[in-house]
Amino acid sequence: RRIYEKFDHADEWRLAEQGNVLGYRPAEIPVIPRSEYRLVPNTPLHWRPSIGSAQMGDSILLNSEGFEILTPIEVWPSLEVAVKDVPIVCPGILIKE
Repeated sequence: RRIYEKFDHADEWRLAEQGNVLGYRPAEIPVIPRSEYRLVPNTPLHWRPSIGSAQMGDSILLNSEGFEILTPIEVWPSLEVAVKDVPIVCPGILIKE
């Protein structure tokens, strides 16, 4: 509410939903180090790395050749990371130090 007031739109927050509460349960199978669950082809994943409060996410489908990003970035800064000499383009996480 206060942010809307600061930008001269004091009542705007009342005119539309400001967000949604999402699921109350943890992820079906968390992807964590030393997990006993083994990833296999045709497994869909929501990959969501984070740095502090900054988080990004992609929907990925594992396949027999590796993986397919189902939600590729189009208009966002990106960076290329090589993992075992395989280039992966992912959204940049912008942090303020």
